Amino acid sequence: MFSVLLWVCFATLFILRPTTCTKETSSCDLKVEDVDLVASSALGQGRSRSRRDVDDIDYHEVVHLHNQVRAGVAPSASNMKYMSWDEGLAEKAQEFAEQCKGGHNPDLDYIGPGFTTVGENIYMTTAPELNWFDAVGRWADEVADYDIYNDTCKEGKACGHYTQVVWADSYKVGCGATECDSVEGTGMTDAILVVCNYGPRGNFVGRKPYMLGERCAECRQGDNCSMGGLCSNPFRDSSCACVSVHPLLLMVCAVMGLLLWA
Repeated sequence: MFSVLLWVCFATLFILRPTTCTKETSSCDLKVEDVDLVASSALGQGRSRSRRDVDDIDYHEVVHLHNQVRAGVAPSASNMKYMSWDEGLAEKAQEFAEQCKGGHNPDLDYIGPGFTTVGENIYMTTAPELNWFDAVGRWADEVADYDIYNDTCKEGKACGHYTQVVWADSYKVGCGATECDSVEGTGMTDAILVVCNYGPRGNFVGRKPYMLGERCAECRQGDNCSMGGLCSNPFRDSSCACVSVHPLLLMVCAVMGLLLWA
């Protein structure tokens, strides 16, 4: 019976083995060196998209803008990870955006292998076009009200969008956008709703978004310092929309194999 369970375990691993992504089905072709990063807090002007194209997310632009903000934080971060695209997060964000509801998604406990909790930023606009520079820039502008030394936000202001964008350990992002006739609970009509999900989530109470210090000084072993001061790693930064094997399943199969061998 035990050997049967072991074979089932290995069969599951085979079915869920990492697959080779293609340009037609994923964003695996995006590499760290493809992004022309300006290592400053100033964002370059983004491109606008007409309302009929809001569902066509330019993940290169989204990733580029997020990493510009992350690399340009002041004071500098010593452990800021490069952020790359995740299709699972993007699908979850798009599903929620299409509900046209105000407030955050109540179902963010688990999205795909590796993410037990997920962060979320929301942006709404009645502008005739969607401009990702405006969306990410609005979140980044909250830095003016945030004091990282004391980890405090000015009274009556919101800083959580900014701190999520620059949360050092959040290394994946996926976004969705849609046009809404009305956004429930907000009173907004004829609006574009943007949702970005982050994995793993940030904004833990009592923790600063990143460690202050020389850029890349606290990168993990095996990381490279690139893009003006972000900790990058080819394995972690892969933007594949592939199915990955949950580490817990690997561990269970390994333990079962050792017990059977013994």
